[in-house]
Amino acid sequence: MRYEIVGNTLYINSAIPVDHANKFKKLLRRYRIKQVTPRVNLSYPYIFLIKKYTKTNVEGWPENMVHAFNSINVEPCQALEQNRQALLKRNWAKRFFSIFSFTDNTWLQTKFWFEIFIQSMYVCITQNIMVLFILFFGAGLAISFLLYAEFLKYSIQIESCKVAIYSASRILVPILSGLVITAKTCTAFTSIINKMYSCGEVKVLDLMNLPYNRTFLHPLLFAIICSGPLLNMIALYGVLLGICFTWIIHGWSWTLFISLLKLDSTRNHVLDSLFRSLCGSIVYGVATCLAGLRGASSFEGITQSINICVNISALGIIAVNTVISILTVS
Repeated sequence: MRYEIVGNTLYINSAIPVDHANKFKKLLRRYRIKQVTPRVNLSYPYIFLIKKYTKTNVEGWPENMVHAFNSINVEPCQALEQNRQALLKRNWAKRFFSIFSFTDNTWLQTKFWFEIFIQSMYVCITQNIMVLFILFFGAGLAISFLLYAEFLKYSIQIESCKVAIYSASRILVPILSGLVITAKTCTAFTSIINKMYSCGEVKVLDLMNLPYNRTFLHPLLFAIICSGPLLNMIALYGVLLGICFTWIIHGWSWTLFISLLKLDSTRNHVLDSLFRSLCGSIVYGVATCLAGLRGASSFEGITQSINICVNISALGIIAVNTVISILTVS
């Protein structure tokens, strides 16, 4: 047994792996340990945690561990962490707007910019295209069946098709496609950005004269903005195909469906849907960059960054579509 707890005293019977430091900290706080008696030599991180979270008496400890215990000062570490967090909070706006710096890029910076843009576009398109098409094909089927059954009561089945096309293209596709892209791609990008901070890749880019905000976040933001309308078109074709499939199942011809598309000014629906998706992609692109600027290095911090990305994106997409709908109606 590695640990043995008697009252508020913790006995350590064997060596503790380095990657168990977080579990060890939770153990000290959960059982409100006041005295630690090690029966093996402890590494420096565990001596630090014992001093920080307990009021243990080190009498009887090995001399080298007593010396390490007495030489540790936990207060400056806390102060530095508080200062770092305060600095991040004060400078988040400055760091965000530095993404849009108008300073000319060098050849290497421009080359890196295009590489990140192309890679990000590839990830956005390939990771979402199949899911969006299948999702909205099913959504088109479901909406059409429901509306057809309701409108059948009034013997105006053709109107049910028009309502399905209108509601799906102008409301359903822009909102849900944005949420799907956020859930699948933007959260993944947020995790990658935070991992770059924790692994020191941001410092490496700075040493290479590749400003992180301008040569990484800037192309990432534009890749998300450009891929949004493209994926919206895929989703739009999927939902129209689902509606058409339902239309045929109910005994109507596909040529009549095409004629309805032409008569119902579908071009305006498509343009409206693309405009909504463009505005939405700006929202969740900005949300991704804002969440990534936190630079979290712990699991809890990364989780919070992802939550920030999802919350801002979801609220922003709904707000954008609501405002556009109000302005369009009025």
